[in-house]
Amino acid sequence: MPQFIEPSRKAPFTPPLALHDERKVDNSEIPDGPTFKLPPELLRIIFEEVASSIRNSKARDHTLYNLLLTSRDLYSEAHRLLYRDIIFVHHSSAAGLIAEALHSDADTCVRSLRVDNFVAVAAKSNRSTRTHFFHLPLNSMGGLRSLDLSGSRIKNPLEVAEFLRTSIPANSLVGFHSRLFLDNNILPFLRQQSNIQFLSILCLNESVSSLGLPQLMPNLKRLTISLLNDVRFQDLVEDRPITVFRFNSFHPLPHYWSKFAPRLHSLDMSLYSPPLSYLHEFLETIAMAAINLRLLFACFEISFLSGR
Repeated sequence: MPQFIEPSRKAPFTPPLALHDERKVDNSEIPDGPTFKLPPELLRIIFEEVASSIRNSKARDHTLYNLLLTSRDLYSEAHRLLYRDIIFVHHSSAAGLIAEALHSDADTCVRSLRVDNFVAVAAKSNRSTRTHFFHLPLNSMGGLRSLDLSGSRIKNPLEVAEFLRTSIPANSLVGFHSRLFLDNNILPFLRQQSNIQFLSILCLNESVSSLGLPQLMPNLKRLTISLLNDVRFQDLVEDRPITVFRFNSFHPLPHYWSKFAPRLHSLDMSLYSPPLSYLHEFLETIAMAAINLRLLFACFEISFLSGR
């Protein structure tokens, strides 16, 4: 589905099952292999090109893994790319392999982490399982810039919000994506992440307070709200440099829309199709207010029935 992608969120991939073997391989067992007399900067460029040129994620993973075991000179770059963008499928067999590697030495390589199938928080007695999201060493992932929980329906938001607040280093994230309400549960975590530029939430909660504080996400540029309404909308967007906005559904446009829309450079409403009777008024409202718009993503379906 169309969505705004920040530069740090390159297409993430799930490490191959071969990573289980990597965990067993001691560094002393890695063959010296051929010696590459290339500057580290050039070697990094070559590896980036290799990784980006292989479209199939499994093929890319296995290529990087094979390079990782080829030579000590190639190990660090292959290792860095292999764990840079991770998909953690909660309670899957691959999740245990990923967690094991992250608890070893791969945690510092992670730049983006996406968590799927995180439907509910397990009982405390099961938290130690390697396949649980709460088992991941988020506190040591100093390079983590993007966390995506949007592929999961979280039934225990308070517990998840507290885990994020106490586990993720302050001011480390640039992007945070979830299907959580923006409420007083998640607010303490967001207050700690003043570098967030890309935010995706389900909707705004009526009880949420202090959205207008200047220290709360002062660098927010791209905002996605799945269920758009007028609740606290002005408080969230008024004093933040948001130029890219996406919504999936709403009833009326927020009252603050006429003042907010002129700031937008890009608007994505491709997942929302207004009723035909409302389409003309809707487009007119968009056109009159969003005067600086450069990109518009939309999908309107109009059907004509013969003889009617």
